[in-house]
Amino acid sequence: MKTVLSRQPWFVLLLPLFFVFHGFAGNFHYLSIIDVLSLAGMYMGASVLVYLIIRLPLRNNIRAGLFAVFLMAFFFFFGFLFDTLKAYAPYRWMYKYSVLLSAFLVIAIILFIYLLRTKREFGNTAFYLNLLLIFYLLFDMGAILYKGIFDPNANEKITASGAARIPEGKPKPDIYLLLFDEYAGDLSLRQWMNYDNSANSNFLRSRGFFVAKAPFSNYKYTVFSMASMLNMDFISWYIENKKPSREDLVNCGTLVKHSEVTKFLAANGYEIVNNSIFDIDKYPAHINQRFLPVNTRLISEETLIYRLSVDFEWWLRKQPVLKKLLPVETREDEMMNIERAIDFTMKEPSRESGRPKFVYSHFMVPHLPNFFDCTGKRLSYEQSRFSSFLKGHYDQYLNNLQFANNLIRKLVTNIQQQTGNRAVIIVMSDHGLRKPWHPSQPCLENNNMNAIFLPGQQYDGWTDSTTNVNQFRILFNTLFDQQYKLLPDSCIKMGHE
Repeated sequence: MKTVLSRQPWFVLLLPLFFVFHGFAGNFHYLSIIDVLSLAGMYMGASVLVYLIIRLPLRNNIRAGLFAVFLMAFFFFFGFLFDTLKAYAPYRWMYKYSVLLSAFLVIAIILFIYLLRTKREFGNTAFYLNLLLIFYLLFDMGAILYKGIFDPNANEKITASGAARIPEGKPKPDIYLLLFDEYAGDLSLRQWMNYDNSANSNFLRSRGFFVAKAPFSNYKYTVFSMASMLNMDFISWYIENKKPSREDLVNCGTLVKHSEVTKFLAANGYEIVNNSIFDIDKYPAHINQRFLPVNTRLISEETLIYRLSVDFEWWLRKQPVLKKLLPVETREDEMMNIERAIDFTMKEPSRESGRPKFVYSHFMVPHLPNFFDCTGKRLSYEQSRFSSFLKGHYDQYLNNLQFANNLIRKLVTNIQQQTGNRAVIIVMSDHGLRKPWHPSQPCLENNNMNAIFLPGQQYDGWTDSTTNVNQFRILFNTLFDQQYKLLPDSCIKMGHE
């Protein structure tokens, strides 16, 4: 065995396999094997190509493999290196891109020259690298098998719903959840921007909605807020005031995917229509995808190219060739996603279905940047450039707010007309305006919008300060005679990203 492992650079193939399957093991319930295999195939192909190119000047299998694996290791684990240095390095310059890339280039040149001139065969090095990666790969495969066979709910920190079936004979109206991202409540708009947004509340009241006067979200970040709201519970494992980690975000995404609300409704005969920015189990999001399925970003976001694409997105968007080759989400992609969510939601009330529907539409407005004017017309790149809230430039946000208000009027009117006022419509936001941050008023960032229309207009369960975590508890109690106890309407203090 030692002879086999010491004579060939199998580690060129084993490294990308380990990288992908290690990521799969850590995010098992948020990825499919098809997604993982396509990503592994792409990375293995890239590694082999790098190896074959380097093999030409070095003219030695092992030495070419060592240099190729050095390059690919930096590519695969750049995110881990950057995040570790950012968390623990004593000086900021140590994790600057210019420093890291320059150091890598210098080491790569020195290593290449050494491998070009040396006559060593590096058999023992090849043996240990091959053996180590095989051991790591087998360990991760064992973890994957364990989660797939013995622990099917691993990583799904989901509370038991305890919800019974909807009683026989109870009406099951269509339910529309229209979620407007970072839509600030009237309190924060008046205090921070001196802006009166009462026209939107008055419109909703004129259409029969209950509109809370001082609602708050429980969390100020989208994925936390939606995970809590759609599971009708607080996130028990989150430590208050803690800065959200990548693992926290992934776990919240898993909570959304397997939420209690969608499981309860699906078990009671509802069709789940997902026009959101999240994947829901068996109902994936309508998201533009390019070379890779969106879920594999949980793995690929650790790579050098992905980090460069995110951190230098402002420059790459201006490069026509690079933005097509790299995983850069272009303005066109983002605008198309918003327009697609609007189009699908507008068409949904007229679509015939043999069963009741739960329609979750998530609109990335008034969240910045602004891509549209108040009428919905696309803005140019120069018109939509983001201005810092720290400089008090609220005009872009207010433009987006007016666009959102017009969209609310359009959607609500369409749904009510098409359904004859027989559908439940929830119009709300995940959280309020996060910038500027006011240490003396942290919960004002959570001041959001919360309005609901019920065909029978029985709004006794709601109050002017109802928070997101209780929204579906109250709704299911009111519509379906469930017995959910209401949770405290409290804001969870969160560290800043």
